[in-house]
Amino acid sequence: NAEYGKQWYQRRVRGVLSSKTPQVARVLSYCAGVGCFLAAIPPVIMGVITINTDWVAANGANLEEGAYKLAVPLCLSKLCPPVISFIGLGAVSAAVMSSTDSSVLGVSSMFTRNVYQKVLSPHASDKVLVWVLRVTIVCNTLIAMVIAITVKSV
Repeated sequence: NAEYGKQWYQRRVRGVLSSKTPQVARVLSYCAGVGCFLAAIPPVIMGVITINTDWVAANGANLEEGAYKLAVPLCLSKLCPPVISFIGLGAVSAAVMSSTDSSVLGVSSMFTRNVYQKVLSPHASDKVLVWVLRVTIVCNTLIAMVIAITVKSV
């Protein structure tokens, strides 16, 4: 998930910039490098497993060239025990929902601050801004749902 990668990178940069000494910053950078390497191992293993699995035997159908975007859900649902499937698919769903709600909140906050407060109503109270933000979140969520349902590819 690209969003997860950005958040991890931002946290690392904040940690390095807030370090008291250059030595602490260096240690944090080395630890982050090791962490990035370790975080890359499970996706590589899943990719290797996905490519080498006999999907006709496991799934009853061949995994087509364009269907590799389904590799993680298929590996979790067809190749793992039910408990691992439940936890893994829940984690994937949580990551997608987290990225989506962050995007909706970000867009809504920018609209409320940069358009409504600065252009349309510069003297709006905090209470009004909160309500504008809530309405904007609902509108942006509805727009995102319509796009997700109607658009077939990204």
